[in-house]
Amino acid sequence: MEKVQIMDVTLRDGLQNESFLLEEEEKLYLANGLAEAGFRRIEAGAFVNPKAVPQMAGTADLFKNHLGQSASKSDFYALIPNEKGYELAKAAGVSNMAFVMAVTEEMNQKNVRMSVEDSFEQFLKIFQRSKEDQLNMRLYLAVVFHCPFEGVTDEKKAIEWINEFQHLGVADLCLADTDGMAKPEQVQRVLEATIPVYTQLETTLSLHLHNTYGYAAENLRVALKAGLRHFDSAVAGLGGCPFAPGAKGNIASEDLVAICEAEGFDTGIDSKKLGELSQWLGNIKLERTKGQKA
Repeated sequence: MEKVQIMDVTLRDGLQNESFLLEEEEKLYLANGLAEAGFRRIEAGAFVNPKAVPQMAGTADLFKNHLGQSASKSDFYALIPNEKGYELAKAAGVSNMAFVMAVTEEMNQKNVRMSVEDSFEQFLKIFQRSKEDQLNMRLYLAVVFHCPFEGVTDEKKAIEWINEFQHLGVADLCLADTDGMAKPEQVQRVLEATIPVYTQLETTLSLHLHNTYGYAAENLRVALKAGLRHFDSAVAGLGGCPFAPGAKGNIASEDLVAICEAEGFDTGIDSKKLGELSQWLGNIKLERTKGQKA
């Protein structure tokens, strides 16, 4: 049975747009629970300004005290927006990092307060340093399909950026449907233009889906049919981008596993353990958001 690999992003992209907070012990419980459920790649936090994204406060302590020295079979990742984030993550013992850059100018300014070109220059420096430091670097390319500020993304420009990073030797690239507006036909066209190159280079090309408008399941099936085998998801469909208006809800890990397995793929995920984690997290959210305005 052909395998599909899933990176769970609950602890970062899942939590960052939620109104409730988890304590360090709870984050550790979730991280360990995801590993026990079979996720071999887990994004556990972000080195960003906690005033802007309070849910990510404590990421350094989580890695310093636990995940950086973990003997788990899983790899734990942390998001970094710039060189300062790289320094902080490295000091905390993070060996797997993820950098984010948007395809469109306005989204990049809203998200990391830099132009696209400035972000690209930052990435070039960080990517070189990661190779020298023997650290793994993932790249998120945001708003590949649609931007909440500029509308439908120019596919030619998106593919040019994807090819640019391919030529640079980026071995782990994730295409993000940041605001959940990607249409299946867009996903198909972009993947058909990029999968062959990455297949030849034996690199990891992933798809990060949001289910804001209900397109995620169909986009997943289109991607599977196109040959993609790496995806991101979050427990209970939590999350979204706090800097992209209306961008709520990653594709649920439970749904992604169920769809992949129904299509005949092996995810390696224990659905029972995943369901228990989903219920645990859902109960926390319900309790801590009780009384909040909708």
